[in-house]
Amino acid sequence: MYWKLRIPLLFLVIGILGGLRDRFPDLFFEGSPNWVRFLFNLLLYLAIFWILEKTKIAEKKIHFAIGILFVLLGMEFKTGLIQK
Repeated sequence: MYWKLRIPLLFLVIGILGGLRDRFPDLFFEGSPNWVRFLFNLLLYLAIFWILEKTKIAEKKIHFAIGILFVLLGMEFKTGLIQK
């Protein structure tokens, strides 16, 4: 069974950016007002997904197991990067 790469990449990118935000809060405007942080995060996610869509990376077909691996990798990056 094959998937498009779009959904596994969504979870991978959310996990990686969440892990980076937890590990390096200064890079993501942590001391700024809430609307600035929200706008920065929204634009960052949109820019990454726009690039993935324009380069047609999200359209590639991958095996089901690789998709699950991408999702688990994103979850591990989010939870495992916090521990120093």
